[in-house]
Amino acid sequence: MLLLVLTSCESLVNTIPEDQLPQGDPQLTMFCYISPQDTVIRAKVSRSSPAFGEYNSGGQSYFLDNGDTIRTNQPLATATVAISDGQTTVNLPYQKRNQTFEIPVSQFPIRAGQTYTLTVTEGGQKAQATCTVPKNQVPVKSYTLDSMIANRAGSTRMVYVTNFTWDDPAGAANYYRVNVYEVIDAPTFRLNQADNKYYEYRQTFINNYRVDRNNFRSAFQNDKNLDGTTFSSPQFESYSSLSEYNRIITVDGKPVFPSRPAERVGIFLEIYNVDAPYYEFHRSLEDYNGDNPFTEPSLIYTNVKGGLGVFASYNRSVKVIKP
Repeated sequence: MLLLVLTSCESLVNTIPEDQLPQGDPQLTMFCYISPQDTVIRAKVSRSSPAFGEYNSGGQSYFLDNGDTIRTNQPLATATVAISDGQTTVNLPYQKRNQTFEIPVSQFPIRAGQTYTLTVTEGGQKAQATCTVPKNQVPVKSYTLDSMIANRAGSTRMVYVTNFTWDDPAGAANYYRVNVYEVIDAPTFRLNQADNKYYEYRQTFINNYRVDRNNFRSAFQNDKNLDGTTFSSPQFESYSSLSEYNRIITVDGKPVFPSRPAERVGIFLEIYNVDAPYYEFHRSLEDYNGDNPFTEPSLIYTNVKGGLGVFASYNRSVKVIKP
């Protein structure tokens, strides 16, 4: 009986010759998010790989997410990228430094409630997507900020926790992403080559809070069946200590301490009122479970016609908690 079971299990696995697998042509991919609060319109453009496997082109790797290629480290510098509001169209020039196509918002303002179209053409292919910027900035209604002692990786540390609420504008479908980070002003030392001496400067760091894994709320929420109600964020936490940002150097065998220690500039609570494409794309990434063979297949959302990726928008509000 055991031999019969083992034989049956083996029969479930069949090797399909590569020439019998369905083939697909590489597609244009685009990733672009626009907002009235941003200062730059930036788009990442590339090509996808075939439907199966992973291959290299010119030493560059193409990565597949569950059969849909959405990421690549080889940008298409020769593509033409244009954004339009229905009346005015501008091209986004390629920036070699960031390997993106971008333009200052001052040259093409992004307005709440306006619909925009992003078009990418290259090598006879065309990809296009449309999004509408949400009308409302949704402010933080209330928040809590606390600290507690927690054990992490065998050591006791101070952890900062915060969460907040907001009121959903009634009468329309709304989608949200929430985020928390803090800005830290910290000392640093730089060696002056002219006199071979160290001088103290200040440097800004961003510390992103993470969502508590034991919290049932997601950083992405929508108001389906909850129109006009009060929403709550998940609990955000940070194990980062200010002492980690106090740089100490050694000169002639003696430690040199900064004249002023690291300081918190503020904790920033963000509410992104996002459009449906932004929400659906990021939720599909959350649902994607990598290469786990025991999970159901999960497709990555795209709103791009003639290609892959996402073109989406948001309207952001920020509450700053001063130290």
